[in-house]
Amino acid sequence: MNRLKSAVITFVLLCFVPAALAQSDCPAIVQTALDAADELCADTGRNQACYGHVALSAVAQPSAADFTFEQVGDVVDVSTIQSLRLNPMDVAADTWGVVLMRLQANLPESLPGQNVTFLMFGDVEITNAVTEDSEDNFTPMQAFLLRTGIEDAQCDEAPASGVLVQTPEGVSEVAFNVNGVDVSMGSTVLFRAEAEGDMTISTLEGSAFVDSADEVVPVVAGTRLNVPIDRQLRADRNARLVPEPYELRRLGGLPLRLLERRIDINQPLTRQDMRELQRRLITGEPICGEEPFPSCDHVPRRSLVRLMRAGRERLEERLQCVFRRFPNEQPLSTDETRPFCDTLPPDTLPCAFLPASDQPQLPENERRPLCPQLPPDPA
Repeated sequence: MNRLKSAVITFVLLCFVPAALAQSDCPAIVQTALDAADELCADTGRNQACYGHVALSAVAQPSAADFTFEQVGDVVDVSTIQSLRLNPMDVAADTWGVVLMRLQANLPESLPGQNVTFLMFGDVEITNAVTEDSEDNFTPMQAFLLRTGIEDAQCDEAPASGVLVQTPEGVSEVAFNVNGVDVSMGSTVLFRAEAEGDMTISTLEGSAFVDSADEVVPVVAGTRLNVPIDRQLRADRNARLVPEPYELRRLGGLPLRLLERRIDINQPLTRQDMRELQRRLITGEPICGEEPFPSCDHVPRRSLVRLMRAGRERLEERLQCVFRRFPNEQPLSTDETRPFCDTLPPDTLPCAFLPASDQPQLPENERRPLCPQLPPDPA
């Protein structure tokens, strides 16, 4: 019996010791990888990619000459990259793929020092979808296909695989196309994508907007959006997309220190916050400027205008009245027969119009929100 007990104990130890060793090695691998990327990729320039840590494989564009992206510290122009595939963490081999890219995206040439930071880590595969004959005037890697590992963190210090994208300070709108979906953002966003699953867009600070089926869907800080994608990593553009609070446990260990701007991850929006977000979407009010929503300086203006206009149009249909046009908007159509909303009895509206110039404030007993006022169309 004692021999049987000893054999059982030995078997259990043989099973658990490698796992324990892996747990102890995992934090060291993460620290080594991030230190290497921090030191060797600090001088990465616009539209360049830096090999931050082993291991990965790169496929060059057919026209690329003298392409070398094989060792830590190698830097290449992103225009020469067809695809990159980073390896997930391998504790036995002490490897964990990390790549840093700085992209121009749609930033003007007059701002060479400002770049969008792309940080890829773990099991990530990215393919450049910008072709030489593209009619979209995209810069290299402004459109790409993305696949990542899901829930593959091996210790608390290691994040699950993904791609962090961050816009530079003072830039409220940068546009990308990811897996066939147009994304505009002025923020820090985490992308993860599983083939025949979902592409998850989590906004850590600021805001992002997803353009799907001719509808603009906001993803403000503290929320995420799940976009169904197929085996070819193409999004289902007819899917109904609804933002939801993200889970902090899925954001553990993110290598934020390698980003250009230091940020704190926004707390997930509460149920009450989500109800307020939904109310603002319905009434066409801005989803920025007040806590818990981001500053309007960090919100893509074009997307915000589209979102507010769509909300107001839905409200007009429900109320059977028309809001007066705002600056830079087209006049009412000649066949419009509905009355103006501000000529109806006030108690029939779910919102309050701004008072006249000689009445600078709403009455103290007015508890309704202001009726939507659109900002001027962006230049």
